[in-house]
Amino acid sequence: VRRAGPEASSVIGVVIAIALAALYAPVLRDLASVWLTVPYYSYGALVPPFSGYLIWESRAALRRGTATRAPEGLAVAALGLVMLAVGIAAGSLALQALSLPFVAGGTSLFFLGRERWKTIAFPVGFLTFMAPLPEGVISWLSLPLQLLAAWSTEHVLAALDVPVARDVLFIYLQSITLHVTEAFNGLRFLFAMVVLGVAFAWATQRRLPARALVVVIAVA
Repeated sequence: VRRAGPEASSVIGVVIAIALAALYAPVLRDLASVWLTVPYYSYGALVPPFSGYLIWESRAALRRGTATRAPEGLAVAALGLVMLAVGIAAGSLALQALSLPFVAGGTSLFFLGRERWKTIAFPVGFLTFMAPLPEGVISWLSLPLQLLAAWSTEHVLAALDVPVARDVLFIYLQSITLHVTEAFNGLRFLFAMVVLGVAFAWATQRRLPARALVVVIAVA
């Protein structure tokens, strides 16, 4: 069986891209709604453009050499489709969104081959940041972080000789009582800094230890 020529491969690629766009249109619509209405995930709208830019910048490298099909890419894409189906059945937008990098990554791996696919492995993987956390995770994380914020505030004020007392999430000063609510858990800024830190580390550093250090600094 003869391998398809460049023109045939291009046509097949376009057809697959259109099919994936149609398949994931509802998921992307729901994600856009989350990005616009849930402050924790407002950074999500920046993830696809950044990944798209990195892939566009890699177009010259993707043209070099001859693509050798990587059959394992089909298994990765199939796993992504299973994740999508389970996510739809379970009503989990997080699982549906996480399936996209698997489907896109597996499909591109199959057509590009292992060596050329390495060029776009990071931007494809970066798409995982589009996904919101599963239901209930924010509430589970919030209380410990609220307690940490209240505890640290109490001790900082005490170190500054400011009269202060604390009762769990309530901080009592001489003239005011403060309630450390969910808005003070720091998760909104933390999520955004993790995503920006990973993007900045990849764009500015070449060595893995340096990239890891940048991410750690961003989290801190």
